[in-house]
Amino acid sequence: MPAQPPAAQADQPVRDRVWIFGLSVLLPVIAMLLRGRDANWDLRNYHLYNVHAWLTGRELTDIAPAQLQSWHNPLLDLPLYLLIHSGSSPLWASLWLTLPTIAAIFFLLRLQQAVSPVQPSRSSQSVLALLALTGAATYSTLALSMNDSFVAAAMLGSLLLVLGHEDDASSQRRWFLAGLLAAAITGLKLAAFFYCFGLAFSALVGGPWKQRIVRLGSTAAGGVIGFVLTYGYWGWHLFATRQNPFFPYYNNYFHSPDALPDAWADARFRPDSIWDALSSPVQLLLRSRDFSELTLSDPRILAGLLALLALYALAGKQVPQLRRRLGVVLVFFTSSWLLWAWQYGIYRYAIVLELLGSLALVLLLQRLPAWRNTALLAAALLVSADTKRPNWGHVRSNNAWLGMVAPGIPGDSLVLIASGEPLAFFALGLPDSVPIIAVANNLMSPHSCTRLQLRAARVIAGHRGPIWLLGSDAAGGHSVSGDNGQALVSRFYGLQADGPCKPFSSDIGSARLCPQRRSAAVAAAGGAACNPPP
Repeated sequence: MPAQPPAAQADQPVRDRVWIFGLSVLLPVIAMLLRGRDANWDLRNYHLYNVHAWLTGRELTDIAPAQLQSWHNPLLDLPLYLLIHSGSSPLWASLWLTLPTIAAIFFLLRLQQAVSPVQPSRSSQSVLALLALTGAATYSTLALSMNDSFVAAAMLGSLLLVLGHEDDASSQRRWFLAGLLAAAITGLKLAAFFYCFGLAFSALVGGPWKQRIVRLGSTAAGGVIGFVLTYGYWGWHLFATRQNPFFPYYNNYFHSPDALPDAWADARFRPDSIWDALSSPVQLLLRSRDFSELTLSDPRILAGLLALLALYALAGKQVPQLRRRLGVVLVFFTSSWLLWAWQYGIYRYAIVLELLGSLALVLLLQRLPAWRNTALLAAALLVSADTKRPNWGHVRSNNAWLGMVAPGIPGDSLVLIASGEPLAFFALGLPDSVPIIAVANNLMSPHSCTRLQLRAARVIAGHRGPIWLLGSDAAGGHSVSGDNGQALVSRFYGLQADGPCKPFSSDIGSARLCPQRRSAAVAAAGGAACNPPP
């Protein structure tokens, strides 16, 4: 093949960037259009409600309608809320939620260039993009408000900032920016914190120890600033109002009187032993609910771990810069994996590991001297066929404002929630003057004597306007647990059903508002007899 002229060689990087950008945009957008509108449990529970409560002042009058998630940082969900609230086409909201997946795949393809000994072929880049997009975490959370894709984009962007630049004059600045970016997304979604530690460990790879310590210090400094920028205000707000900057989490340390002194951590998917944690990549080959509320399986983490180890060994000492880059990825991957398994075990939180697993597998197959394209295609087909992707919920709708049809209730009403159903988003269809009080969910219980529970009891006892019970509508297809709210408010709060319920519908869920009346003998409300906390 004749050599390219200098002008063509100069244009090659530009063409490569255009190809990567097009691949990163086209595939996620096609997938977004095929999947429909977001209707997942978390969206209905808190992603919309938290921003709405923050902007309208509901957080001062409502009590835990979005359960323990009522106090999550609302900043990351603000753009989505504004797009929906504007009444614009749902397509814009879906596009916003697809942007981080586009960015994540773009950064992944750039990482492929950074850790490859030669420019990757178009076929290997295409296979990598497909493998990445079709992962159990990546595809299932595409265009969803779960925000795991934002974490993926930020963490891969952090790695891209530092890979290939360890020895230049800007190394310290790049590690600072990487720490800032990783911690900033962690401030917006606290479940990403283990990746920050993975990045810190990877800063210690390669070079003299003095240089390693400087890199670690730069990463830590950037991390502190990034976290304060995105979480500082919200943490201070929670500390000022709840005496716990992470309320209700870690309340076993902060002892806020508004919740029980528990950690409130989701331990359902944590490993039972060290061996259980170490074997998690193998366990993920089997379809199960060991790592998720819904059935899934994915071989990418196991394939990535084995491929990274093989790549690091094959790099040898002949290409020290490439070996150092692979070392950074390997340390980030393994340390993040172990911390993920120990702290969570929730698979969608491992989305960054899934994407890096796809990268490592393609990098290894690129080294094959012959039949490389055939091997890449076979790997893509086999891995995708062995993947079970959960469906977190989508609907087909072009209605603005979620297609919500609000029932007409008086402005001096009080609405109660007494179940663990995701009902908080219905606040968007109620007058701001109507507070929502949850008395039973994953945080509230009439059997507990917390300040929030006592406040709920007093609000109910002192309310003189109409009282309504907001409950799930099983016919709407979104009920995930038995809703026995009426029995609970009757037993603990002396309320009885008083007439037919009003339907409360939207495109992403249906509910009912049932009028209540006080019984002749009003029960002692939800632990009100106990002494309130100081």
